[in-house]
Amino acid sequence: MKKHFYLLLVFVLIAVTSQAQEMTQKQKNEAMILITNVNIFDGKSETLNEGMSVLIEGNKIAQIAKSIKAPQGAHVIDANGRTMT
Repeated sequence: MKKHFYLLLVFVLIAVTSQAQEMTQKQKNEAMILITNVNIFDGKSETLNEGMSVLIEGNKIAQIAKSIKAPQGAHVIDANGRTMT
């Protein structure tokens, strides 16, 4: 009887852990924002980097590149050539 209880407890812990990891990934995807067609002024150089994309994950800039493929579930914003610093 006691062995069955521990076995059930292990299965419950595995299920809860798996569900928590899925929720964390879902929350992460919902917090992803891709800004496209934006001009970047980095403050280090005098030139403006035009037509760039910026990927934001949570509260951090994860990537800046000429072209970034939107991750699944990311919110995409077209900046229409506006400038970002």
